[in-house]
This record gives sequence, structure tokens and C-alpha cells, in this order.
Amino acid sequence: MSTQLQNRIIKILEDNGIYVSDDWDEELEFDSITFISTIVCFEDEFNIEIPDDFLLFENFKTFRLYVENIAKLLSEIDVEG
Repeated sequence: MSTQLQNRIIKILEDNGIYVSDDWDEELEFDSITFISTIVCFEDEFNIEIPDDFLLFENFKTFRLYVENIAKLLSEIDVEG
């Protein structure tokens, strides 16, 4: 995964008040409103639509999961586009 992608994700999370530690597998602390806010920000930033059935906290509870899942969604756009 690119450092640029990671940095963009960190910025969005931090802009929404979510602290990202050096441990990518540490569970992030945020409530449901903040979760939805980050999803909207990711959709806007990356010009993607995250499918409703993918909007589960379990899919985005760590920084590593955010990076992996956003990268996956972006790669699906590249393949389909």
C-alpha cells in the first residue's frame, strides 16, 4: 500500500478526531456518528461509494482495516473502470 494512501487516510481520521497510533492493529476509538462521518469523508476524498452491506464497524475498527478496505475498494474501481 502506498504511503500517500496511508497519509490521506490518517488525515481523514485525525480530522474526525480519531487518534491513529503506531500499532496498526489497535482498535480505533470512535462512536457511530464519527464512523459515518469518516465514511462520508472517504467517499468524497476518493470519489468512491462504499456499499451499504460493507458499512460494518468490524470492517473499519483498526487503521490496518481502513487501509486494506479503502485500497480494495479503489482497486475494484480501477478494474471496473
